[in-house]
Amino acid sequence: MGGSEGFLRVIVEDPEDDAPRLVFADWLEEQGDPRGEFMRLQVHLARLPESDPRRAALEERERELLDRHAVDWLGPLRERLRGWRFVRGLLALEADAEALLALPAGAHEACSWVERVKLWRLAEQAGAALAALERFPHLSALDLSHNGLGPAGAAVLADLPVVGRLTALNLWNNRLGDEGVRLLAGTAALRRLRILDLSNNTISPAGAAALASCPMLSGLTTLDLRANTLGTEGTRALADSPHLAGLRELFLGFNAVGDAGAQALAEAPHLRRLHLLYAGSNGIGSRGAAVLAASPNMDTVRALWLGGNPIGPLGARALAASPRLGHLVALNLYDAALGDTGAWALASSPHLAGLAALDLSEDGIGDEGARALAASPYLGQLAVLSLDHNVIGDDGARALAASLSLTRLTTLELGHNYVGDLGAVLLAQSPHLKQLAGLRLAGNKVRRAGTAALRRRFGDGVEF
Repeated sequence: MGGSEGFLRVIVEDPEDDAPRLVFADWLEEQGDPRGEFMRLQVHLARLPESDPRRAALEERERELLDRHAVDWLGPLRERLRGWRFVRGLLALEADAEALLALPAGAHEACSWVERVKLWRLAEQAGAALAALERFPHLSALDLSHNGLGPAGAAVLADLPVVGRLTALNLWNNRLGDEGVRLLAGTAALRRLRILDLSNNTISPAGAAALASCPMLSGLTTLDLRANTLGTEGTRALADSPHLAGLRELFLGFNAVGDAGAQALAEAPHLRRLHLLYAGSNGIGSRGAAVLAASPNMDTVRALWLGGNPIGPLGARALAASPRLGHLVALNLYDAALGDTGAWALASSPHLAGLAALDLSEDGIGDEGARALAASPYLGQLAVLSLDHNVIGDDGARALAASLSLTRLTTLELGHNYVGDLGAVLLAQSPHLKQLAGLRLAGNKVRRAGTAALRRRFGDGVEF
């Protein structure tokens, strides 16, 4: 390992910063180590959008280097892993607890390059397997999801030195309960965490209060608490916490938050930096949508998920009327009981002109709503439009095909509507949907003529 140890220590101090990786890549190249080129290449790829034409050549070179060197780079780890990949030059691996415990002494060199670990099948070996994580001196992200750790496992985890090095910890579906959360929140080891996933862990308001009162979580930028039982009380505890002021992403779906919880989020004195708010399937109605739309906490939000909440046309109007949503790039309102009236309100909003993705699936939208969306002068930036499970027929498909506003669409989802051959042919022949690469029409009434026209136009990009 030699001189690489110092570089790896610097990288693990701030895993999201590319600069130390590029300095390390320079040094590796000076030593004649092909990992230098590989690390620089992966850092470059991570910065490029998927549509960038430069990706093809870079990805081909990436494959060449992996084909030539992966066996040596993985060393004794290769035969014991469920899976592996390199991320910006360092190793992310998946392994069963038993395999981790059986790693040979000669694996030290390969272990030093491991940055991320996903462990499976901990069961009764949890204590020993978690302790064995010390074999990865530069580990910064740990995924222990779906392992049934319970409070006892949380207690073991809280005492591990390796936790103090982590910036990301995934504990989804581990039956932690409030006691497990309290044990974790009571340790100073969480001070470096930036990403914490505690979804589906039967956490009640008491557990939320334990998190909210934990100063060690002040570095968090992403907190996922979906599918717990927080309710209004737990939501209010989180909303009032000064220790969560750094959050950029907050996931609270499936928690029975209700309108009162939405109001707590809207009035939260510290949640002023959110870029993403996921509050889906929470029993939020039009009043909750309205208070959120008017909140200064929405000023920085770029992705808002309110799908699965019965906000109705009134809620849609409140969102559409709010200038605070002017930074939105993605809006999810699936199964929100919008109807054509709600679709019309959204289509008429100048504040939603920046949207690149809009999900209005399962909203009772018919041809009138489709026409409103197609005619909108404000939805010209949309790349993804989801209208699955509505009641749109051929007239609605005709409007979408003829739209002069939706010319940037790359994905259009119209599955499980009432589009027939006529609508399918019109979509296939549209001179305006030139960028459309993905079209979903599964569960419609498209027969042979429509299928043939769509296949000619979109090839495998159409889904029936």
